[in-house]
Amino acid sequence: GLPSSGITRAPHRIVFERPTLDGSPCCVLSVPANRPTFFAKAVASDADTLMLDLEDAVFPDQKSEARRKALAALRDLDWRRKRLLVRINALDTPWGIDDLMLLASAERLDGVMVPKIETAEDIATATRLLERLRGGREAPELHILVETARGVANVERILAAAPRLQSVTFGSGDYARSVADWSSFTGGPLGETPSLQLWAKARVVNAAYAFDVTPIDGPSPSIIEAAARRAAAASKAAGFRGKWAIHPEQVPAIREIFTPAPEAVAWAGRALAALDRAEAAGQGAAQLDGRLVEAAHRAIAHRMLAEAGKKEEH
Repeated sequence: GLPSSGITRAPHRIVFERPTLDGSPCCVLSVPANRPTFFAKAVASDADTLMLDLEDAVFPDQKSEARRKALAALRDLDWRRKRLLVRINALDTPWGIDDLMLLASAERLDGVMVPKIETAEDIATATRLLERLRGGREAPELHILVETARGVANVERILAAAPRLQSVTFGSGDYARSVADWSSFTGGPLGETPSLQLWAKARVVNAAYAFDVTPIDGPSPSIIEAAARRAAAASKAAGFRGKWAIHPEQVPAIREIFTPAPEAVAWAGRALAALDRAEAAGQGAAQLDGRLVEAAHRAIAHRMLAEAGKKEEH
């Protein structure tokens, strides 16, 4: 049986709590799947997406037990309007295929996070397995981690091979190990990203936008509010549209940073109104605050409003 978690059973998922422009994750709170006592606190957080982790958070001798607890939680607990993902083990490990086979029957599962994707063949295999194991039912969302030098080298081919892919997360810890960068493990300056990591992140982000996939940054270790805020701001500045959290204390900073500021939302509304007036007058651009705005700014304004949860149509 599942230890008491303080939350109760509810029907299957439908509407997510915090959509971005396309309904993709903004803040992904990772929870060890073998720690059910953490589940209620995760649900009570402001994270729009919860991820039960069967991989890095679980020791090898606890994998089977963690999978059993994850399945029970998917079946029995009320996850409210959160998007609910499970991070399985890599498909080339002794546990990855079993994770997928057993999770395929879970109705409440919104998506699967597949780690260590390195080639287009990897993503094709994951896609086929998900579709086959669902037995004709709608397959859950596919989310992946690119977190090795080989994965970054192939990221464009990986994303091109997966038209149903929802998000790609850059995993900085495993990437650092794959390129023998020990600075983050041996006391390097906290918050300073090595130049090779910056390059790798930029490549993943650019590929994500090229193939219409949401780029998500992996977690940062510090739960101190100021450090969590700096890390989230750096992720956003790098082009990511969301970030993982590994502790509920990190969630408020991530949500705040990745939600457009009130002044940005106000600008978006004024820009769309100015563009509507210009279009009605047969003009291709409009003046706003001493600057020209045009068609590209309309798309930017729509994205800002959508990410702020606005429903206005212009």
